[in-house]
Amino acid sequence: METAPSLVRQAPVAGLTHESRELRVVSPENERLAAALRGRGLTVRADDDGDLRVTGAKPEIVGTIAFEAGLPLYGLSEEQASLEDVFFQLTGEEEEAAS
Repeated sequence: METAPSLVRQAPVAGLTHESRELRVVSPENERLAAALRGRGLTVRADDDGDLRVTGAKPEIVGTIAFEAGLPLYGLSEEQASLEDVFFQLTGEEEEAAS
């Protein structure tokens, strides 16, 4: 039985994608860095490449935490989610379903 469509979220596209930005963090000490970031209340996950993805923080915060922990960073970049990514996050649907 199909359910009726419902409004999940209403906002300008720029607002939706801006709120879904992540920091991509590259370090040879990912496990220790992830623990340090989580210890400061940040949300951290590893991506398919093994790099860390951090949400809810500015680059200078992540860089400072890494520095204070004595952990090297090889890369720190901000990435904004695509509209498609935001759709799947909001609806909980898998990307394979769209194929």
